[in-house]
Amino acid sequence: MKERLNNHLDFIEEITDKALKHFTDKELSEVQKFCFGLIERLNLSCKSISLLLDKFFEETKYEYSLGVIMRASLLDSLIAMNVYRIILESKNKEEKKEVLDVQVSNFCKNILSDGLDNAFNHFENLKQNNFINEAQLSSIFNDIAIKAGMLIESHNGDGSKPVPKFAKKYTPKYLFNELNNTVELKKTGASIYDSYNYFSKYDHFGFFYFQLRDEDINKKLIIYKNSIENLVASMTLLVSLLDHYSQNDNLLKKLVEKTDKYLNDEIVATWV
Repeated sequence: MKERLNNHLDFIEEITDKALKHFTDKELSEVQKFCFGLIERLNLSCKSISLLLDKFFEETKYEYSLGVIMRASLLDSLIAMNVYRIILESKNKEEKKEVLDVQVSNFCKNILSDGLDNAFNHFENLKQNNFINEAQLSSIFNDIAIKAGMLIESHNGDGSKPVPKFAKKYTPKYLFNELNNTVELKKTGASIYDSYNYFSKYDHFGFFYFQLRDEDINKKLIIYKNSIENLVASMTLLVSLLDHYSQNDNLLKKLVEKTDKYLNDEIVATWV
């Protein structure tokens, strides 16, 4: 199993390295940039997962760090799958391209807005506890309002607290439920969400941390196998999304063909 999992991770790194290099320093649309960010996170995560997985086969004490990274990657997979869900549902409803573009754009902006309110409240709390002064707080708010302009309601640079334009919260449970209500994505969504919840026990200290720590290694390996296979599927989807939102990009078309073939030959075929 070790060799097979390493092959999957190597393949993810190979494809994502090529995609990142291809798009670095290029002008990207908001959806392309969104996909680029998820591909970059997947690339960096898999580089770390590869190193930790090798250590894990020698000593299971490395599973804690491995689990925390896996959780973040699987949450990104849930997000990517929901972009695809929106496109799939729009296609089934035969909606116009303009309608689909707005739906995808709004979803991406809501995801990117996650954490803005918490950050604003954090800086206000720092000021209230005299770690920063009023002038510093105003400067921070103005800076964020400029840098996150498309995500913020109109702001006149007066130091006031910015107001997020996109405030819908997409929790992991919500993302899973949306996939679960889509027949074509139901099985994959459940697999990703199940693994995500498993690795969340590493990220949040509590009773189940000890349960996972002492669990049989063979059961752990099955979950790692399923999770890494889902990361391959997520990478395949992200490359396809980039291709969908790019104009006649020959490299992307080749990457889509290569990832589809790998997913079908090396993963889906083994499920039969």
